[in-house]
Amino acid sequence: MAEKPGEDRSAIGVGFVWAARITSLGLEMVIPAVFGQWLDGFWGTSPWLLIAGAGIGIITGIIHLLKIATAGISGENR
Repeated sequence: MAEKPGEDRSAIGVGFVWAARITSLGLEMVIPAVFGQWLDGFWGTSPWLLIAGAGIGIITGIIHLLKIATAGISGENR
């Protein structure tokens, strides 16, 4: 019986992979909102670019979360 490519990783290796996934997911959601807030202060358009950045961050975060979830369901290990 052939082993899956990801089965030979140690537990700490798998933990680091998941920590990187969660960290990138969180940053995807936060950075657009922070950038929007900075642009609001720079251009004086408060709070519109903050709201737009938060919306973009939430949408991209949800898309990435769904990709992670569907990869886990189908057994893929990216």
